[in-house]
Amino acid sequence: ATPRAGPRDGASTAGSSSSAATKRKSGAQPALGTSGAAAGTGTGAKRPKMAAQPNTVNFVLRVHPHETGVAGLAREYLSTSDQLKVQHLKKFLGLKLKYSPVDDFELLVALENQCVVLNEQLSLAQIVEHFATDDVEVILHYRLARPTGV
Repeated sequence: ATPRAGPRDGASTAGSSSSAATKRKSGAQPALGTSGAAAGTGTGAKRPKMAAQPNTVNFVLRVHPHETGVAGLAREYLSTSDQLKVQHLKKFLGLKLKYSPVDDFELLVALENQCVVLNEQLSLAQIVEHFATDDVEVILHYRLARPTGV
């Protein structure tokens, strides 16, 4: 059995309340070119709150040394949002390597004497938190999943 990191089912209940998913309509919007004060709100136009920008993570995405079924990427060194999940990286690999189905890919992180297959619901932030050290950059390997029980 291959060790796996993260939850097996990937299910999350955070933010699933119906009130969070329901959009509420606000009052009449001011016409274009007019401020909120001119439209009678008395407070001026307010800018919407911007969501916090996700952090950027730098990492290496490299073909596993024993993989012969797919090629390596032209550029292994990547920089992207730390909110990206393993499932998104699998789609990226499918597009770049012109391979489908993308579910055939496994992403792994190498530890001292073994590789850990990453659950596709893990984010890069979680991977960096658990597997990165200050002196070593994160290196992820990909390979095609091997059939089990054959």
